[in-house]
Amino acid sequence: MRNSLKRFEIFNICYSNKKEKSYEISCQTKKILEEKNCKVNLVCAEDKAGFIIGNEHSVILSVGGDGIFLKYAREAVKYNIPVTGINVGRVGFLNEICPSKLQNYLEKLVESRFFIQERLILKVDIMAEKENKIETFYAVNDIVLSRGALARMLKIKLNINEKNVEFYSGDGVIASTPSGSTAYSLSAGGPIVNPSLEAILITPLCPHSLQTRTVICAPDDMIELSFDPERGKKGIVSIDGQIMKRITYKDKIYITKNIEKLKVINFG
Repeated sequence: MRNSLKRFEIFNICYSNKKEKSYEISCQTKKILEEKNCKVNLVCAEDKAGFIIGNEHSVILSVGGDGIFLKYAREAVKYNIPVTGINVGRVGFLNEICPSKLQNYLEKLVESRFFIQERLILKVDIMAEKENKIETFYAVNDIVLSRGALARMLKIKLNINEKNVEFYSGDGVIASTPSGSTAYSLSAGGPIVNPSLEAILITPLCPHSLQTRTVICAPDDMIELSFDPERGKKGIVSIDGQIMKRITYKDKIYITKNIEKLKVINFG
């Protein structure tokens, strides 16, 4: 974590029409920032024409729950700009700003009284053998390989740095960042990891075993997941619970840390 001397000139306020009070608080945020002579860009998550202004003097303010934060955190990484969240969701693990103290937090943001915490995110390359191509996605929280709606167990092979580590029989496997350790991984019995640490967590989903536990990998490890066709010929890869990709047993999944990190504003 490092202190910031950065002064923002453009504030991207990102809201969702599906989240109650998201637009209302976004308008309130816009008014406060414009009174401080800040340039504001209002972006609706459901508007395909909405765009992020990304330069070295811009920031993203996500207004909603963790789902909206995850959507725009991936945008923040793409543009290499910081992100912070105003919580109007039920849980809000990822959103630090409380609406009841909005004025105070926005003053700190405008006056650069904050820290920037850099967090590891994951890159997943899906090698589709049938099309002979690679699709690449990025995950702030987690990547899940699961059986989808089928009731049959999958048998998943886990390789780390090209060496076989484990075979999991169960519903699937979660590869999580420390930021995502309080999300799906926690529900599956995984540990809580400080988001400032660099590690990759591999947690099985409903394993048919009395001994299977989370494997914590080094940040530079290369993780490969594949599954046995005798225990299912198709599966689903989910990225942050928002992007879904159907795969077959012939496809390979490679997970590594992304070179660029997520920059999260922290007010201490």
